[in-house]
Amino acid sequence: MYKTNPDTYERYNLNLSINSTITDWLDIRAKVMHNNSSQTDPFKFGSATYDAWYYTTRWPAFYPYGTVDGKPFRNHISEVEQAKMNENNSSLSRINLGTTITPIEDLAINFDFTHDRVEDHEKQVGGTLYAYNFWAQGADFSYVPYSSSAYDRVQYNSSWSRRNTAKAYLVYDKAFDDHEFKFTFGGDMEKYDYWHHYSQRRNLLNPDQGELALATGDMFIGGDRNKWNTLGFFGRINYAYKNKLLLELNARYDGSSRLSSDKKWGSFPSVSAGLYPN
Repeated sequence: MYKTNPDTYERYNLNLSINSTITDWLDIRAKVMHNNSSQTDPFKFGSATYDAWYYTTRWPAFYPYGTVDGKPFRNHISEVEQAKMNENNSSLSRINLGTTITPIEDLAINFDFTHDRVEDHEKQVGGTLYAYNFWAQGADFSYVPYSSSAYDRVQYNSSWSRRNTAKAYLVYDKAFDDHEFKFTFGGDMEKYDYWHHYSQRRNLLNPDQGELALATGDMFIGGDRNKWNTLGFFGRINYAYKNKLLLELNARYDGSSRLSSDKKWGSFPSVSAGLYPN
């Protein structure tokens, strides 16, 4: 979208799937999905709110975007021109495995498992901005550095997550003359882990070689960790009489590690009925 220091975005996707009937009582299925994206865009010498696009719509058309002796006035276009490029690489991988077993007529037992992982890695290299700073100097402006020393930095941001989900349930469907019954019972679980980390060092020796080892200023690090688990059991009974009288009973019993110790589990029953007259 930038004309100066243009940003780039590339994404690659891979999808594979297989379904196979091994025997008359065993089906298997599997899916693999992977995508990887790479993005570059100019370093922002400000917050996400006050970036170059904000100033593009804020300043009037007669704003001094020009130069004096070949050197720019202070403006957002000049900041984009002087910015180094941020590099952001993201990937998502997901694997699904499942099977359906039919040991007897009218009974199906299903197992499904999914594992996915998400990774994001970003490198930011700032620097020092130079321009005729008429914002602060008035009529006697001069060509000076004006950006905060906090932007003279290199920073790495990394986050990654792992999620595992599993479900097992059986379905029994049986009809007796005008009566039809369907029973569904099973359980599911989910486990999630997340990590985040950043490393920053200021006072770059050379913005064209932005690395932690090639800076001499203060160092900052931070991070975050989050994880949770859920487990649930469910059941459903469906009854139909001549497809006119319908009845459904549902029940769930779910627990979550994110709730307090005395309220981790809860029951959730429901019932519905319907009548279709002639």
